[in-house]
Amino acid sequence: MAKKNRVNGNGNGNGYDTIYTLTEDLKPKLSTVSYGERKIRIKCKNEKQKQFINMIDDFQITLCSGPAGCGKSHLSIMKAVEFIQKEESKYKKIFVLTPTVEATKNGVGYLPGDFTSKVAMYMNSVYRLFDKIIGKEYCDKLIKSGVIEVLGLGYIRGENFDDCILLVEEAQNITKKEMLTILTRIGYNCKMIISGDLMQIDNFRTIEESGLYHAMQKLQSIDDIGIFEFTNEDIVRNDIIKKILEKY
Repeated sequence: MAKKNRVNGNGNGNGYDTIYTLTEDLKPKLSTVSYGERKIRIKCKNEKQKQFINMIDDFQITLCSGPAGCGKSHLSIMKAVEFIQKEESKYKKIFVLTPTVEATKNGVGYLPGDFTSKVAMYMNSVYRLFDKIIGKEYCDKLIKSGVIEVLGLGYIRGENFDDCILLVEEAQNITKKEMLTILTRIGYNCKMIISGDLMQIDNFRTIEESGLYHAMQKLQSIDDIGIFEFTNEDIVRNDIIKKILEKY
């Protein structure tokens, strides 16, 4: 059966569970990291989440849009952790990239500290998800050992991403040019999961200016790129989010 590289509309189903264990000897190439033994559960709460997980498995690049609370970031991070912890994994690192854009006029240059500390302000939500999924202790060890690395969008030109997972969060605020730069950095054994909420664009006047929206429209015909759309009906975090979005 041919892979379906676009999923949209509503889905429903019985959910989907995968359980895997992090152990000390699971990744010998990361001998400085002691995982202990920790069971991680990927639990899909509806059919759309299961379809999203399957798409990440099947395609080199997954472009995803969806409202707050649909689980796109949580599932992306869980899959990234699952990929690198497998004994025969071809992936060695998780790179995390997010644009340094906020709703106020004061940009990253106004924050105190060096570049790493400035970017960390924008990565807090991602760090908290990693902490929630694998525990703060394990997360800190992975960051310290370089298994998880935060990237600045302005510093990736000329990079080649090999043997890694690249997670791009808040991609709705990435320009078309920046999106092209990200996509063309893909190298050998690289999987990209790029997601965002097209209803929460902070720096463009229209949705058409967003690099995420543009890529999702432009790249539909490429076989090894998956296009995924969650809707308000797929929100699982809290039902009140649906009611709020209906008023906007």
